[in-house]
Order: sequence, then structure tokens, then C-alpha cells
Amino acid sequence: MDQRAAMLKIENHKPSLNKLDALIIFGNFIFCPVFFPLGILRVIFTHRRNSRKAINFRFINYQLVAIFFALTLLLWWGVIENPEVKEDFILVIVVLGIFFIIPMLVIQLLEWRARDRFRKLMRIYHEALCIYNLRKIDRIAGTVGQPTQRVHEDLTYMMEHQLLPDGDVGEGSVWFEQALVEEADNNVITTVDDDVNVAYRGTQAASPMMKRQLQAN
Repeated sequence: MDQRAAMLKIENHKPSLNKLDALIIFGNFIFCPVFFPLGILRVIFTHRRNSRKAINFRFINYQLVAIFFALTLLLWWGVIENPEVKEDFILVIVVLGIFFIIPMLVIQLLEWRARDRFRKLMRIYHEALCIYNLRKIDRIAGTVGQPTQRVHEDLTYMMEHQLLPDGDVGEGSVWFEQALVEEADNNVITTVDDDVNVAYRGTQAASPMMKRQLQAN
């Protein structure tokens, strides 16, 4: 895969909610006292994954939207039953909207920040694998400053979403199909995992950030 096209694909990638997320969000619309705590528990148990951080913030916001609409419909039903409180209904909805919008804006900012961080991390992963030709997960983990388990999860995610060439993430290393390995070898830079020495084999250069991180290791 062309390096520029690969980086563009990473930049345009937006992690998406899965079916369980959608089910919990819909459940908040039906009965939020049960489903909102379930959603928070899901966030707590999955937030350690770099690929889930931005999704979790969006997931919380969608839950808040579902709860807001559920409360609005509930209050509107009260207005139908008692029309003389219509003016109070409008005031309550405005106050309720402000109450929900403020935390949602903060959470949205956190989502953007988490998404940018993960994109930056994925770019470094791609350079480590496809430019510097690193294969050992512990070496990559030392380069990016992440635990090996996180690196394994991140690389698996990138493989599943076709953000890396076809291959597999094993217990301690990453491998690509042979044709793609040869393409990577002819690309820019190769390095042997057991040797920090870097040999330039092309005209392109890796990002300064990646160079600094490899030199630091």
C-alpha cells in the first residue's frame, strides 16, 4: 500500500459504535435507570483500550441524547394530560436542554482529543511496521511507550479495519503476507529488530517523531 494513501486512510478513519453500543443507547430511550448504568459499566471495562476511548465518549453522549428525548416525551405526555402546564413544559425543556448540553460539549471535546491521540498513535504504528519494518511487539511497545498488551490490541484493531497490510498479530510479533513484506522492504527504511542500526533504502524519510522515538530506544 502506498504510504501516503495509507496515512490518508488512517487520518480519515473514524471508530464506530458496535451493535451492543446501539442496543444500550436504544435501551436508554426505553428505560434509562437500567441501561444508563449498564452503559457506564461498559465504558469502565473497555476504556483501557486506545481504540475505544473516543468511541466511549461518543457512546456517553448518545446515551445522554437518548435520555433527553425520553424525558421530553415523558413531559410532553404530561402536557397532553394537563394542557394548562404547557408554558411550564417549555421552560422545563429549556432548562433541561442546558443541563444536558454543557456536559455533552465537554464530552465532545474529550472525544476529539482521544480520536486525535489514537490517530497519532496509529501513524507511529504504521511507520514502525511498514517503514522501519519492526516486527516484534515488545520493540514496538518500547518505541511508542505503550504496554505490550495495548500494542497487541491496537495492531489487531488496525488489521481488522484494514489500516495495515494483510497479515496477522501473533503472541510476540506481527507478520504480513510475503508480497506485502517485499513491498515494505523496498519502500523506505528497514531495520532489524535485534539491531538499532537503520539502513536507508529509498528516497522518502520517516517522520521526525518516529526517528526520535527509535533513537531514544
